[in-house]
Amino acid sequence: MTRFGRFVVWFYYSPVRIIGRDHIPQSGPLLLVANHANSLFDPVLVGLTAKRRVCFLSKAPLFQSPFLARFMLWIGMIPVYRRQDDPGKAKCRLHSLAVAAESLSTGSAIGIFPEGKSHDQRTLTDIFGSAARLVQQAVDAGATDLKIVPVGINFYDKRLFRSAVWIEVGPAFDATSIIVGTQSIADERRALTAEIAKHLREAIIHLDDHKLEPFLEDLEILDPATESPGMEKVFSLQQRKNVADGLNYFRKIQPSKVESVGRALVVHRLRLRDYELRVGSDILNVRGVRRLTTLLRRSIWLTFGLIPVVSGVLQNILPLAVERLIVRIIPQTGATTVALSRLVVAFPVFLLWYAFTWWLMVGYFLPWVAWFWVLLTPFAGLFALRYLRNLRGLARDWLTELRMLFRRDALKSLRATQERLRQRLGSLSKDYSAIRAPLPIKPLRLHERKGFRLAIVTGLFVLIAGSFLICAVRVGFRDYALDALIRPAPDYQKTDVASLEAQISADERRLSQVIDSMATLDKNVLLIKADIDAGRFSFLNDSDNDHVSRQLLTYLNCRRELLELILRYRAHRTIADSDLRLRASLVDLTAGCTLYRHSSRLVAIFRESPDARRKLNEGEPSWGIPSGIYDNISANLLEEANLTPFRTALAEHRELEVLYEAANLGETSPQAVFHRIIHKTSVAPPAASGFLGRTFHEASELRARALYHGQSAVSRAVGNTRVRERSDGPRVHPEHIEKIRYLVKPGDILLERQDWFLSRAFMPGYWAHAALYIGTPEEVEALGLATHPWVAPHWEEFKRLGADGHQQAIIEAVPEGVRFTTLEHCLGVADSAAVLRPALNTESDISEAITRAFHHLGKSYDFEFDFFSADKLVCTELVVRAYAECPHLDFPLVNVMGRQTLPPTEIARKFSSDRRQLDPQLELLIFLDGHAHQEQAAEGDADAFVSTIDRPGMTWFNSLN
Repeated sequence: MTRFGRFVVWFYYSPVRIIGRDHIPQSGPLLLVANHANSLFDPVLVGLTAKRRVCFLSKAPLFQSPFLARFMLWIGMIPVYRRQDDPGKAKCRLHSLAVAAESLSTGSAIGIFPEGKSHDQRTLTDIFGSAARLVQQAVDAGATDLKIVPVGINFYDKRLFRSAVWIEVGPAFDATSIIVGTQSIADERRALTAEIAKHLREAIIHLDDHKLEPFLEDLEILDPATESPGMEKVFSLQQRKNVADGLNYFRKIQPSKVESVGRALVVHRLRLRDYELRVGSDILNVRGVRRLTTLLRRSIWLTFGLIPVVSGVLQNILPLAVERLIVRIIPQTGATTVALSRLVVAFPVFLLWYAFTWWLMVGYFLPWVAWFWVLLTPFAGLFALRYLRNLRGLARDWLTELRMLFRRDALKSLRATQERLRQRLGSLSKDYSAIRAPLPIKPLRLHERKGFRLAIVTGLFVLIAGSFLICAVRVGFRDYALDALIRPAPDYQKTDVASLEAQISADERRLSQVIDSMATLDKNVLLIKADIDAGRFSFLNDSDNDHVSRQLLTYLNCRRELLELILRYRAHRTIADSDLRLRASLVDLTAGCTLYRHSSRLVAIFRESPDARRKLNEGEPSWGIPSGIYDNISANLLEEANLTPFRTALAEHRELEVLYEAANLGETSPQAVFHRIIHKTSVAPPAASGFLGRTFHEASELRARALYHGQSAVSRAVGNTRVRERSDGPRVHPEHIEKIRYLVKPGDILLERQDWFLSRAFMPGYWAHAALYIGTPEEVEALGLATHPWVAPHWEEFKRLGADGHQQAIIEAVPEGVRFTTLEHCLGVADSAAVLRPALNTESDISEAITRAFHHLGKSYDFEFDFFSADKLVCTELVVRAYAECPHLDFPLVNVMGRQTLPPTEIARKFSSDRRQLDPQLELLIFLDGHAHQEQAAEGDADAFVSTIDRPGMTWFNSLN
């Protein structure tokens, strides 16, 4: 029962803070005396505080129900017959006390509420002598070491759900020390009763005059000795007790001052009421920029968390309304029973409602959805309750701000009056400070603690520094030295002169051709840069991307040729013949200068163009271009292991110029060209930030990869999670597939959608997937494409049957990558499907589209849904890039979350915008609408297909059957 009671208390009240629990002895006879603030909650709170089994004396009317009586007797409750319940049962009352006294004499713990009944006042009412009588009987029965412990129960607002509770456990006192020395049993009882009342008043918020209670919260706010509690309601209760004790003190010794301050406070409250303000209104206590920033910060915070708030409200609003209606009908004796009534009513109401919700959901959705909902929404409801309270307070503060915006003089007067009241209270507080109890220390929330910000800053610094160090180590161990400068060079000591002369002559011609190719490459690169600057170049166009790839491939081929020449003649000193040695050294140095100059120019041209650098780093496997080309070239140019031998060779060339002239190697062709290239080459000084820059770049790359892998994992999980399973399978049936097979031709565009996947809630639009129908192997061969360079490498795989045993005829981009699939696998699993045909395309256009689709086979799926990158594709990007060169079909991209992309629904939108034109670009072949209330998809016309543009992506409840 202790665990159940703890759960009930935790569920209804939060936080519950217990102070002084160590005052409770864990063995021996113990009498716990507590104030009675909240009906049946009080025994639970006292029992949780004691951490040992406690039997309570409880009023006899609670035992009138047979079921409740058995339960209460089982948990150790002892019925007490009060005089007001039944005057004729006084002997029964004495018997109950005797039973409790006997229990105490055996070392048990008994709990009693000496006020006799619960009440709503912030005061200890007159207590009965039952507790004192019980002590006397227990001592007489042998409980001479009986300890009495006062337990003060203080609620912030006991009517409110999730309100704060502060339990103050006072020091234990010995009953025998009070009994000894008294003259009579009646005197003993009075002395014990007075002592119990005194200790209880010290443990609770007690006002000698309960009429002052309405002013207690205002006085707490105005007392300069107190702090703003903020969200810490228990701290507010502790401060309020100090204020109450001060009021009791001055009411006894200086009642006139209390009355004077009270009158001034009453007048001030009346003035505030005229402006719909309170003493605690922020506009009176917080001013200027601080107030505005506070309101803005609260407003921003409340913009977050809307999804759990909405789900919490949707699930819990109805049972909450039913519970409040029933509680309003039930007669209440005051605030003491409101919380209990709400809990007693709410438990079955909410239990039945959640059971009904689970039953309703599990009949439509998969079981995990129902369990997820009913387990999550209780917490969402608690969050929504706090959120709505904060929202109400924020709305009130903003309205107050607007209302007082044009009443600045009145506001200034009210603030001045409140400040004068604060000063008067400050004078009283100063007089009381010498004798008042120590003010409570406000428990600091985590972000308010001194070391919290330091810990956060230190942690971030360690994280950043550690990550940077890891990246620096990765960069440090990464070798950017050119392979041609590391590998062993050929030794020409034993090579005959004739063979060597022929080889050098051939390599001189070879080098001249590479120099010409590099010059042409420079011109093309400059043209590309000019097109980029003028906006004529699109990285989203396959043709432009191919142009870039061709230039990169040219560069890589020339680079390979130059590195081979550098490797071949790096050991030119081993050549015995002096003329051949000079020619070899000239080839070696010219190859190095050519590579250095053109690589430096390539890096410089695109240094200020982030998109171009990204494209150059992208890589293109189908062209044999690895990723990271631009960054590798930049790193090679900064690597000192590459630059040092290059500078040495340039210096040696200057020293050997006389020898070149003497050997007639200065003016003859091609040596004259080589010399001009060498003379124009100068090696830039080593970049001081080279290593640092590469380290930052490495950190950026690692972060991007981590984000991408995380995004891909989430996308896969969401995309594969189904919220409902149809017992009768997809709505596109085999007969539909056969009709589509009869209609489709190579180059047709397929759209499909499967209902009840979680990803549909996050997709922009109704349609979920697009693919390209390329035809059967026979149809592709009939187009003359089987031997095409982009088709031939995949031909044998294409001719094989799919995993479902059907003929592959479609290329699609899915999370597994760009692949072949069958018509049955693509559309046979769908609930809705459509086939569109490019209406104006010629056979050559179709052939071009199909070969481009083959060209993208094997690429990864782009979980960032970004059309900029061509090394990873999404489903619609495959279609767009396949038709990129077609003059009769264009797909306008849209901006989604800052990225140029094309959701599948945009293909339907294009059909809609074009169909009224004279020459529409797309033709609808068939539309199978699975959105209707039927077991299979129905054929729809063009208007029905266009209507899908306005359908939401999440149609979980639109297909009920």
